[in-house]
Amino acid sequence: SAVYGADAVSGVVNFVLDKEFEGLKGTASYGITDEGDARNYKFSIAGGTSFAEGRGHVLGSFEHFYSAGLPSFRDRPYLFPDNFQNLYYLGGQGTAANPYRNIQGNVKNSTVAYGGLIVGALDAAGANNPAGAGLLNNYFVDANTIAPFVLGAPTGTSNVRIGGDGVTGSPDTSLTPSLRTNQAFGYASYDLTDGVTAYVRGSWAKSVNISTTANDNRTGTGLGIKIFSGNPFLPDAVQSAMTSTGTDSIILSRWNSDIPAGHLEFSNTAWTVAAGLEGKFSAGESDWRWNAYYIHGDARLRMNQTSPENTKFYAALDAVEDPVSGNTVCRVTLTNPSLYPGCVPINVIGEGSPTADAINYITGLSQYRTVNRLDEAGVNIGGSPFSTWAGPVAFSIGADVRWQSLKQVSNSNPVVPVDFTGLRGVPASA
Repeated sequence: SAVYGADAVSGVVNFVLDKEFEGLKGTASYGITDEGDARNYKFSIAGGTSFAEGRGHVLGSFEHFYSAGLPSFRDRPYLFPDNFQNLYYLGGQGTAANPYRNIQGNVKNSTVAYGGLIVGALDAAGANNPAGAGLLNNYFVDANTIAPFVLGAPTGTSNVRIGGDGVTGSPDTSLTPSLRTNQAFGYASYDLTDGVTAYVRGSWAKSVNISTTANDNRTGTGLGIKIFSGNPFLPDAVQSAMTSTGTDSIILSRWNSDIPAGHLEFSNTAWTVAAGLEGKFSAGESDWRWNAYYIHGDARLRMNQTSPENTKFYAALDAVEDPVSGNTVCRVTLTNPSLYPGCVPINVIGEGSPTADAINYITGLSQYRTVNRLDEAGVNIGGSPFSTWAGPVAFSIGADVRWQSLKQVSNSNPVVPVDFTGLRGVPASA
């Protein structure tokens, strides 16, 4: 770093700048897939000129790039045939008896259902309730219908089946995120004397990535959704079975495809300004080069993500009947009205059951911003003070000093545990 100076700040990635460039040049390109989507284009322009009878020179450039990406699996018919059937899946255990291989066909995850697969029946103490075993391995077809869960044909991988009532994932997940970038660069130099040049340069770049993440899903007995007896959304037949068997709650393994997939946006902005002096001189039989510089850099990362907010989700999930009005409300509305004001109960029994109001209530925005700043000042000098029988002996020495700061701000403090006070049905690992 002492030898290369500011060019090494970015991790010893050096570039050669044509400081004598004169004129104007540019490029442009456009592309699109044979499906008529994922269009992308780029254009750039650069120019340079001298002034003050050649003692000064200025350069500048700008580039813009955009790629629309592929917003979801639905944009490729071969990835979304007949209600999004996975055509390929890498299965197996990597053993001689069960090697890794591509599993083809209507491949599904057999441990979860879109409308909710009952994987647990618990008593009032939270332990497995053998009397409620008849509820297990049934899934909710819709808000009022329950049916035995069909596993599908085995593949040699325990949770992967061909066909059946399992899930195939999140068809709205982005295949390729969209990307937009802008870059600008400027440089100016002036020869103060025949051996001393002053310069200043600056660069700015910004990129924005936007994508859709997988749907929220709560699977297995550890992270599944707990529905308590007395929940007004339970079908009568299921409530009757829970009452007669002393089942206090059931656990649903559910892929929440009816809750919009998360929206993720990353924005990166970086700019750098450097100024310095550089020159050359002769001493003895050697030509020497030197430079002194100061550089300031600023990089900012911003992330915004919309997704279900766990505290609101579990508050809305525990629905009960208001004994006064007879309306379906969040239990916390009766036990502690000020804890989650405006709570809207959510129905997750059966695919398509959650209402728009409930989804809006549980959806939250996560944000963080990171600012990384660097200031550096340095001097370098190098030359060949003497020669030996093998040729000139090169010599260089330099010194620099840096000031660096890193600041991160979030709309939630990551060192403070999420507070689920007043809520029931929250998994221990949440």
